[in-house]
Amino acid sequence: MISIRLIHFTILSVDKSQTLFSFILKCLWIIFPIVPCQPTEKQRSLKLYLICGLVKFVLNRWLHQWLSICEPNDSYMRVFIYFLSILTFSYVIDIQTIFIRIITRDKYTLQWLNNFPFLSQSIREFWGRRYNQIIGTILKESLFQPLNLYIPSRSIVGLITFIISGLLHVHIALVAFEDVSSVLPTFACFLLNGIACCIEAHLPINLPPLFGWLMTHSVLFVTAPMCLGPFARDKAVFFGVNELLSYGDDQWISKLPMPKNCPI
Repeated sequence: MISIRLIHFTILSVDKSQTLFSFILKCLWIIFPIVPCQPTEKQRSLKLYLICGLVKFVLNRWLHQWLSICEPNDSYMRVFIYFLSILTFSYVIDIQTIFIRIITRDKYTLQWLNNFPFLSQSIREFWGRRYNQIIGTILKESLFQPLNLYIPSRSIVGLITFIISGLLHVHIALVAFEDVSSVLPTFACFLLNGIACCIEAHLPINLPPLFGWLMTHSVLFVTAPMCLGPFARDKAVFFGVNELLSYGDDQWISKLPMPKNCPI
């Protein structure tokens, strides 16, 4: 992500007032995505964040335990459970948000990581407004908006953004697994989603909400194993960094009822 910021700063930016200090701040935002607290954000009580964080934490560790005792594979069910583990990992953001809001007296908060992605009624809504908003903000600020100044077609710029995002995920897959066979599926996942967004943008009609929801999640259901499959197949990898989630003895999690069947 820092490389994306650097490309924006050195090549794509038309704002001559940008300085090295502003570039450093944008890079630090990747680690500390602090934003002004909006009125709608203040309506969400800290108790809600605390409850959500605790529920996500327990569910995240429970999913981890379940996946770790099962034989790894890239079935749709295991990929779906792995995706849930990614979503529930946002408990880290929830807990950090509590501290930020207390320290700043509700003047600042953290950028939401996910905004109920399962409610998405379109592919563009999923990628643009609901899933992984931190990375989405970086790609929007440093790629989509600058490129749109040179390329008038938002669809083409959006597709280019998906292609670059796909290349970044290919790099992650190669570093994590050293498996060349995962390159093409990972890239294809983002390319297909980018094409789907372009098609969706040019539809002559607005799909009914239920039909839009079904179409959106059908596309995601088909393409998700392409990029998440390598992670689901690797038993040693849980959301990329297994050690980060090792909080000590998980015996209390193991006491919770576990499904008798593994995801296949």
